[in-house]
Amino acid sequence: MPIILGQNESILWESRPVQSVRGIVLTVIFFLGVGLAAYGPVGVVLAALSFFIFLFTLFFTVLSFVSLRNAHFYITNQRIVREQGTVSKKNWELPLQYLTTVNFAQSVPNRMRGIGKVYFNSADRRNLSFVRVKEPARVKQTALDAKSHLPSLSVQPVIREREVITREVLIQCRSCGARYPQGTAKCLTCGDNL
Repeated sequence: MPIILGQNESILWESRPVQSVRGIVLTVIFFLGVGLAAYGPVGVVLAALSFFIFLFTLFFTVLSFVSLRNAHFYITNQRIVREQGTVSKKNWELPLQYLTTVNFAQSVPNRMRGIGKVYFNSADRRNLSFVRVKEPARVKQTALDAKSHLPSLSVQPVIREREVITREVLIQCRSCGARYPQGTAKCLTCGDNL
């Protein structure tokens, strides 16, 4: 299900994670273990070890498959979005205006396959990553281009008027109780000295 776009928002890039080649590795490990069992007691031990490696790899393959099965990545002209989840959908967003840097990483096998992981960093530490995406360098460039095409927000300086509050000390006349600013010599009501 595609994301809900805001006003004047359009999708620039979208993808799903590329599936891992662990299935091929699993098959090789399994048949290697079966083949080793024919070589006597040492072969049986190696076959058992191969079987445990097979189970270990199978567990992490299934875990990875389930966690990324329903993942979907988007770059729009306003934000970067990662949706993921099998039972309940989780949604991570990073508005492009907060994007500071974009990096990507590829291991040697993934570089040969053309896939990698892209990291989107922001000033407020709301970081986001896309895992196992095709052509990570192109994804990085798409995000940077989208950020550069954002309308620049012109920052207007805020000018505040400074309110100066001065306190005027009043003196009360002892005779009539009238009040006058400090420095007044005579009461203007009764004429008495202050």
